[in-house]
Amino acid sequence: MKSDTKEKIVKTALFEFAEHGYDQTATRDILSKAKANVAAISYYFGHKKGLYVEILTRISKRIEEAFKDLLIEYQQLDERANPKVCEELLTKLIRVFVDLFCSDRETTAMCMIFVQEYVEPSRDVKHFFEEINASYRRMFVDLLIRANHNEMTQKEAVLQVVMLFSFIFSLVTRKKIIMDAMQWKEYSPDAEDELMHVICKGLFRK
Repeated sequence: MKSDTKEKIVKTALFEFAEHGYDQTATRDILSKAKANVAAISYYFGHKKGLYVEILTRISKRIEEAFKDLLIEYQQLDERANPKVCEELLTKLIRVFVDLFCSDRETTAMCMIFVQEYVEPSRDVKHFFEEINASYRRMFVDLLIRANHNEMTQKEAVLQVVMLFSFIFSLVTRKKIIMDAMQWKEYSPDAEDELMHVICKGLFRK
């Protein structure tokens, strides 16, 4: 029963933080919607920050799990790998990001918090995603340069990757606008294919 209460608080907090952000979310609202005792957050997490760290840790694990196999593939990539191989791997990595941001409601809420921390890190916990963001950015930049036959400068590749991340993040932050504009009811597999076509079209020089 205790674990059920803890999970209910975490799930409720996930959606509250995703909608309102860390600073604007009140623990009393979380407890009220989770129908939990006023002392529950102190008991399970110590304080609001502890609850938020629990959620950030789960988001980090969710991202690591989604990319696990492709990260191994990248680490095993030969330094002189064919540009086409690099392009295919980068495309698969982008697809994972798109799948995450177009996923179920709970994963989408996780992505929204990820975006919030990417854009404006919470002061007390900003270290959580700093290295994750930096490591993925480095990998994407490296693959993008190599996929383009090393004819793209480092600065150009960094800008391309930053804009790429912004585009993917908009799938959550501007979901309704995108849905209305494209006349989609949801992010279906066909819709994701369309998004991938647009994303990749501008990245790779033929």
